[in-house]
Formats: sequence, structure tokens, C-alpha cells
Amino acid sequence: MPDIKKFIEEGNDDPRRQRELLLGLDPWNEDTARERAAAEGIKLGEEQLEVLRFMRDYTLEHGIVKNAWQWAEILDEEYRDKGGLRYLYRLFPHGPVHQGARLAALPEPEGTVDPSFGTAF
Repeated sequence: MPDIKKFIEEGNDDPRRQRELLLGLDPWNEDTARERAAAEGIKLGEEQLEVLRFMRDYTLEHGIVKNAWQWAEILDEEYRDKGGLRYLYRLFPHGPVHQGARLAALPEPEGTVDPSFGTAF
């Protein structure tokens, strides 16, 4: 875990970066997301990046989402006007929570992959 006290003492006062460190998040930007996606054989377009930015911003504002069901509810509500989870599954065929969290460098929430129910893979 990064040392937040040292980070602040060194003069970095970017509140967004401080929040990332407090939550234990990996650094993230759209280029790293594209690299991760390319490694999975996915080309990220603006629609996917919009979702990843939302997931990242939501986490920075509200904290880490604890389980996959909660993320699914949040995403379904946010993108309801575009079709909700059905729309998101078109963007992220391996699951908007599973694949989205991974590409947004967020911790994978509990219950994302449940062998007793199967997975998107």
C-alpha cells in the first residue's frame, strides 16, 4: 500500500490522486485501460471509456463497492436510458462488472465470479 503521508509531504496535493491512494487503487488512465483491453483482445471505444470513467469516478466519490450485485444495480440505474445492463453487456461481453472493474483498475467485487452460478466466460 502506498504511503499517503509521504505522498502529501512531498507536495502532491492532487485530491483525486490522494483519494486513489487512500482507497488503495492502482493508478489509472485511458491509455492503461486501452493496454489492458488490448491484452484481452478488446478495442475500447468512447462508450466503453465513458463507463470506465463512471466506475472510477463513482468509486472515488463513494468508496469501494462491496459486491457485484451492488455494482450491477448502480450501473443498471446509471445507464437505464441506454438499455441498462443489456447495453453494458454489449460493451463488455465478459460482464460489465467483471470486465469493467478490471479495465478500470478497480478491485473486483465479491461475487463477480461465482462458480456455482457460472460466469460470462
